[in-house]
Amino acid sequence: QIEDNKKSIAQLNKMIDDIIKEEIAKLAAAKKASVVAATPAASILAESFAANKGKLPWPVEEGFVTQDYGKQQHPVWKNVTTDNKGVDIQTNSSQKVRTVFEGEVSKVAQIPGLGKMVMVRHGDYFTVYTKLKDVYVQMGQKVNTKDELGTVLTDNEGVSEVKFSVWKNSESMNPKLWLNPR
Repeated sequence: QIEDNKKSIAQLNKMIDDIIKEEIAKLAAAKKASVVAATPAASILAESFAANKGKLPWPVEEGFVTQDYGKQQHPVWKNVTTDNKGVDIQTNSSQKVRTVFEGEVSKVAQIPGLGKMVMVRHGDYFTVYTKLKDVYVQMGQKVNTKDELGTVLTDNEGVSEVKFSVWKNSESMNPKLWLNPR
């Protein structure tokens, strides 16, 4: 089960990286850009997103972090380490997952073992919401802060959890530093 989860997480991380590189390549072809935030509107949005570091609302109304960002020892198996590119937030079943800032939906995908994923672009920043059961948005759709993206997935053990990550271009960042402290 741990190996399957590691494979799913690795697939998710590769997909995020590939999507961000695609976005950069599209802009590079059109404007010779080297980063995503190449247009004035995207730059303003990125600056606004960055200015809200530590103030963003949580992607779920209720919940707590069950796995932090970065490399850490597995809580049960002492010889297993994990590398989390986001945070896992446990919440109530059927909880609505919402965007933390205005932007545009870049990708909606199914990730084996992790449910559905939504990526929202905020200039050269991206937020990623994984472990969704249902998704209410489509690629290219504009979203506002706290718009509902979908419903949290409840796994076979009855745990309802969303994986939330923040990226600047293809660099993952600690999401807890971006969220409003609870």
